[in-house]
Amino acid sequence: MGENEYTETVTRSYGENVKNSIGGIVFGLLLFVLSIVLLWNNEGNLANKNEIAKFINKEAIPVESVKVDTANNNKLISTTGEATTEAKLTDGIITVPQALVLNRNVEMYQWQENQETKSETKMGGSTTETTTYTYEKVWSDHQIDSSKFHKTSYYNPPFTLKSERFEAKTGKFGDFKLCPVQTSSFHNLSDYTELPENSRYKICDNYYYKGNNIEQPSIGDIRISYSYVPSGTQISVVGVQRADKTITPMISKNGKIYIQYEGLLSQNEVIEKYRQGNAFTTNLFRLIGFLMMFFGLNMMLKPLSMVLSFIPLFANLVSAITGGIVFLISAILSLTVIAISWLCFRPVLAIVLFIIIAGLIYLIKTQLPKKQ
Repeated sequence: MGENEYTETVTRSYGENVKNSIGGIVFGLLLFVLSIVLLWNNEGNLANKNEIAKFINKEAIPVESVKVDTANNNKLISTTGEATTEAKLTDGIITVPQALVLNRNVEMYQWQENQETKSETKMGGSTTETTTYTYEKVWSDHQIDSSKFHKTSYYNPPFTLKSERFEAKTGKFGDFKLCPVQTSSFHNLSDYTELPENSRYKICDNYYYKGNNIEQPSIGDIRISYSYVPSGTQISVVGVQRADKTITPMISKNGKIYIQYEGLLSQNEVIEKYRQGNAFTTNLFRLIGFLMMFFGLNMMLKPLSMVLSFIPLFANLVSAITGGIVFLISAILSLTVIAISWLCFRPVLAIVLFIIIAGLIYLIKTQLPKKQ
């Protein structure tokens, strides 16, 4: 066993395994219900976003940011231009002139616990679980709670300095006034590398470093990096023009309307980028919803393999069979939830989905006798 390694072995009786698997039914049911809620709301959000895209395409007025036209007050507009500021942003360590956003990222060298568990089912239904805990040193931008480590000799000190974001309070966007909704919408920050000398920190590879040895850091050492958005960054915005020369979100029946991207984009390009972003997010949550349903159903059916686990080969066979069927059932149920939601939001596409679902059901019918 290595110096930074710890192994723990636990043996559970057949009765304990059955009891634990039955207890997992409740959590599995909760996962199953939450997956349905997530999938339904996800499709509803996509439908709302599509309506917002249509509304922008129809109602937004393309305008020039260099001159504010008061006739467009309280109307939805789309415009492009440079966001500028004379603000100096400081975190108490450095000061960056003419910055729209300054982000301080603080990392501490800490212990991280990793675990790997191997389970062996024995004749009679008992199981032996061997868990190996390994400990490695890593740079992390969040506090790793060492009080929960299985081996208490590994200790992480608390953060003495936290990551923080600073935003300009004043500025202009063409002839418009820059407001918090613009500065808070900047997400693509550039590395700030012009670090001035500081008596409290050493400078190494665009980091401020606090510790004894840069080449061989110790637990508790700190490194700080900065990123920023410089004045003069070009942006494209869709929002409501206000009488005070600001652009803010519009509240509509389909939700809040405010879009901001970096770069000079036409109104059609903004809408297309907005749609692509929504498609990616929607597909991600579809996958998450499916996995929640799959694992939830597996946990609900686990007692079946546990009851038969007194013969390991039989238990593994049942587990493999139920796992494959549960995968198909999860796919069918996930698509069914999506299809039903589409009946409300996108009826034409719902018909296509129901055809796919029917094909999956036929697949289960042809495969189930072979599995049995």
